Amino acid sequence: MSDLKLRGTAVTKRLPKGHAFQISDLVLAQSWAAFRNLAMQVRLDHGSDDEEYEEVLEFRAATGARAHFIIWNDGDAVFVQPMPGRMQKHACLADALEHLSLRKPPALTDITPAGWPIR
Repeated sequence: MSDLKLRGTAVTKRLPKGHAFQISDLVLAQSWAAFRNLAMQVRLDHGSDDEEYEEVLEFRAATGARAHFIIWNDGDAVFVQPMPGRMQKHACLADALEHLSLRKPPALTDITPAGWPIR
């Protein structure tokens, strides 16, 4: 962290927790998402009160749908945060994508009841 002076007041500037991905990683992630019919969004300057990320990749099933997971990197590792779920750490983006398991929607069948219950 670095301290800045602003009109006599010390301001603490937090260094970003996550860094931007390489272009080749973005192309890989976009191809991976397209193959699985997911929408990928690149969120710049993503963060909260106590964390800041230069870039986060967000994956959704469709426009307007809730995010399945987000991915960011800190320069040393790549992190996957399923929504909801436990954060996972991987050596690189390719490794993270290889180990991702997507929840499949429940299978619908054409089974019909033999009859309706009698009251």
